[in-house]
Amino acid sequence: NAPECSTCNSCSNPPAQVWFNATSGQTATVEVTFPSPTLANSVTIKEVSYFGYVKNITLKDQNGNQIGQPINVTDNSTCENNDLIVSFPKTSTPISKVSIFVQPTTYAGIDAVNISCSGGTSTSSTSSTTSSSSSSSG
Repeated sequence: NAPECSTCNSCSNPPAQVWFNATSGQTATVEVTFPSPTLANSVTIKEVSYFGYVKNITLKDQNGNQIGQPINVTDNSTCENNDLIVSFPKTSTPISKVSIFVQPTTYAGIDAVNISCSGGTSTSSTSSTTSSSSSSSG
């Protein structure tokens, strides 16, 4: 089953298009595509409704090729509407896509993803423009 996008009416800034995993407790991967590939040294993930579920991210170029190794994430978020910032060494290849692997105890809610480079420009994409896949945890 593909994860669902739904309108979040209880969020602090409704109506937002928020991606949720399809089934409570089910692992999932959401891939966000950015219209303008860019060099970056951080990814910011806007966690809404639930928190503490991001396990790793994978950076990809415009051809979908993986840039470096997946980046393990320690997501110690303790509140809703959290900006989870994942920092890494500046890429030498422009990032076009970010795959986010989540392992929630209930649901994962992602409102937006931003890639940026300290001292540089940033590119944003909301989760409503993503393609997603999920798999059962076993």
